[in-house]
Amino acid sequence: MESALELFGNNGYQSTSISQIAKAAGVSKGLLYNYFDSKEDLLQQLVLQHVEENEAWWNDIVAKQDTAYEQVVAMVDKSIEIVQKDLHKWQMLTSLAFQPHVLEGIADIVAEKQGKLIGETIDIFRRLGVAQPEAETFLIGAILDGMFLHYLNMPGQYPLTMMRDYILARYEDYKPNQLN
Repeated sequence: MESALELFGNNGYQSTSISQIAKAAGVSKGLLYNYFDSKEDLLQQLVLQHVEENEAWWNDIVAKQDTAYEQVVAMVDKSIEIVQKDLHKWQMLTSLAFQPHVLEGIADIVAEKQGKLIGETIDIFRRLGVAQPEAETFLIGAILDGMFLHYLNMPGQYPLTMMRDYILARYEDYKPNQLN
């Protein structure tokens, strides 16, 4: 699946063939078809794996952080870490945003998981005390998406650390008081 991820990320879904994936993975096309019904099935499995991984780290953040502020910091930090670690996956996922028909077979599952994540993020911002938690949820999503698009286009040059600090400065006033 890693070979497919890299090829989809570099070449795009439409421009990548099962033959190319099999060759890059060092397996036969027949073996790939033992595991996946089609190229679309392979892509859908990659996306579902990504969704499950996101759900796991998100649940970990919610469970391990004591305050809403700490959850926001952990959410931003983990998002940045994941994009830096797996650039090919993010290239693929970004390109899929403009090809929703490719994921029709799993759209309901993805929408359900996304809805849960959005609802929990709204709750975090509500507990944080922001004036408009729903708007804040969509704003931080848009900011992170835009930041990651720039990072994809400028790897090694985009100032992720500076932008991380700038985003989190937005929430400094909501930081819990520290007892000495």
